[in-house]
Amino acid sequence: MISTSIEHESGNVFVALARRAKLAPAPFLLACETTGFLAALTVYALSPAHAAIALPFLGIGAFGLWGIIDHVLESPPRLKSWRRSLLRGFQVAVAMAGVACTAATGFLIAGWLMGTFVL
Repeated sequence: MISTSIEHESGNVFVALARRAKLAPAPFLLACETTGFLAALTVYALSPAHAAIALPFLGIGAFGLWGIIDHVLESPPRLKSWRRSLLRGFQVAVAMAGVACTAATGFLIAGWLMGTFVL
């Protein structure tokens, strides 16, 4: 049996998150960024020995920051090419940091469920 519609979109979870960030309103992304980074700083300030607990909050903050950068790049007043490429590079760095925090959170949860400490 052949599907009537062929989709070329990836089934990757990170592609789905990027699509969600592109469609999200700016106030929601700003709230994610602010809440995520402030919660991570609070966790780190209150218990620096357990800094790995801040990883999910850093991932949420990176999601918000990536979405805001994407909204800025897609806004009507276009940026100059060197600023645009610099901002794209920063967006890639934020995406890599967010993916690393998300993966580390997954390993942390798996280790906690197994009864071992991964980080």
